[in-house]
Amino acid sequence: MKVDLPLDIFLTTVTLACGLPAWIQMARQKVNSRRHLISMSLLTASVLLAVLFENLTTYGSLTLDHSLQFAWLGCPLCLLGIIFAIKQRNDPAAPWIVIGSCGTLVVWGLLVTMH
Repeated sequence: MKVDLPLDIFLTTVTLACGLPAWIQMARQKVNSRRHLISMSLLTASVLLAVLFENLTTYGSLTLDHSLQFAWLGCPLCLLGIIFAIKQRNDPAAPWIVIGSCGTLVVWGLLVTMH
């Protein structure tokens, strides 16, 4: 049986799945580090920006030609999230933040190359 999943739903699901492990880990532990909160906020902002862009292109408000402008903001957010997470050596959520940020960078790369 073939499942026909629209591309916009697939991309939104993948984008949200990138941040999910870090969000689950954050919900499980007490946040006591300012760097942890900053890195989670940067990851969340990048994920939400990607989902916003995907939805705006789905409903015709923007074209895929605008993906580079959105990526100019989304990619640095991911990179800063990785930097802040790497500086937290003893934080159990740090690897998940790095993985989520790298996954979101891949999503941004897909969005930029799709146009």
